[in-house]
Amino acid sequence: VLPVFAAYAGTQVTLLLGNLMASNLPAGSVSALVYASRVMLLPVGILVLPLQTTILPTLSQQVAQKDFRLLGKTMLDTFRMLALVGIPISIGIVFLRLPLVQLLYQRGAFDAAAAALTADLLAWFALGLPAVAVLMLINSVYCAMGDTLALGCVNGFHWATTALLGAILVQVAGASGAAMGISVSTTLACILGLARLKKNIPTFKWKGLVEVAAKASLASGVMFSLLTGVDFLITQGLKLQLTWHWTGAVLQIVLAFLLGGSSFTMAAWLLKIDEIQAWRAKMNFPKPSLRIRA
Repeated sequence: VLPVFAAYAGTQVTLLLGNLMASNLPAGSVSALVYASRVMLLPVGILVLPLQTTILPTLSQQVAQKDFRLLGKTMLDTFRMLALVGIPISIGIVFLRLPLVQLLYQRGAFDAAAAALTADLLAWFALGLPAVAVLMLINSVYCAMGDTLALGCVNGFHWATTALLGAILVQVAGASGAAMGISVSTTLACILGLARLKKNIPTFKWKGLVEVAAKASLASGVMFSLLTGVDFLITQGLKLQLTWHWTGAVLQIVLAFLLGGSSFTMAAWLLKIDEIQAWRAKMNFPKPSLRIRA
């Protein structure tokens, strides 16, 4: 029972530990952590929960058939997709942290100061978003394999490091330290989970995951730099300052989504990420050609 609980409630326990570490901080800190974590978990739920539902029967069948070659390929393809989607989403949330919080929460007693605090915490949570998504799927793989020992070890390590890092970082950085500790501990637990999977399933070639994660991070850096440059041009160059209103937040989010999505896709294509190349081939985009007429 405990390993299954760890698989499906591990993230919630981690967030609860973070809130406990921040319980002695000034009023509003725990509430800001809760609000920020809800925003972070929204894309995780959209990405991972449907994927868990569809991939778990496939993984269970491959484990039952002892088809470890196909199991390793299924795991690699799934983790690569999560990294390719999760990394740019996390960087996008970091950039849009304030308008997102303003749009979702800023009304009534939730004033500009509360929005600013929640937005800062959201940035730290967002940096750990890809690891949260991958770790949830790792737990599903362990469930399919019936490896309760690995489930207990990985999630126990996750909770212990969350408590330890939270206790230390809260003293240094306040509520931001609690969010920072959760993201760091989740990333470390994710690495441990992948290492154990590689040990148990030698056909799992996790170098392919490292490759796509590095390229997606680089493409996301290009996206973030472009968005930051455009924002600086608008606010400093054109001296255009948007006062807070929900329409302004929606406009910022939509424009950032369009510009950021297109710039990330272009950068990922230039970096020759296989999934982007395959998508381009399916869309039958014409190859650029240069014709010189005499």
